[in-house]
Amino acid sequence: MEFRYEPLDYLLKTGLPRLAEECFDQMDDGFYAEVYSPNWQMYSDIESRKDLGFLAMREGDELKGYAVIKINEDIHQKGVRIALLHDIYITETKRGYAPQFFRFIEDFVRKMDVRRIDVAERLSFDAGRGGAGKFYEFIGFKRMEVIWSK
Repeated sequence: MEFRYEPLDYLLKTGLPRLAEECFDQMDDGFYAEVYSPNWQMYSDIESRKDLGFLAMREGDELKGYAVIKINEDIHQKGVRIALLHDIYITETKRGYAPQFFRFIEDFVRKMDVRRIDVAERLSFDAGRGGAGKFYEFIGFKRMEVIWSK
């Protein structure tokens, strides 16, 4: 398995739309499934400002996972760069590589002078679908807040 940074235009040609659709198909709690319509142009615009990065997990030429990382300056701590792991998905048969992929993600953002990494999780994934929260705790993340959506 190979982990690497890849530009959005390359990912769009080599499997990202299919994998992103697969990811959102698994979110059957109704919140996102009804409105899934990625704005690839907005992704591209943010990427061009160097505020968004795309990391790929490949087996040979086949995309098996991806992460989208949004880089911001923390509005509560001047000069502190933070990374929000905005999207992450690994195909079901390759999820055993998740710890290695997360180490790669952490190394990647640390080289960008990022001091904090935030990752959101779907409550439905944590509660009844394999324990995403348990995995995040296992790799050293701490539960810090809950985000409410309507």
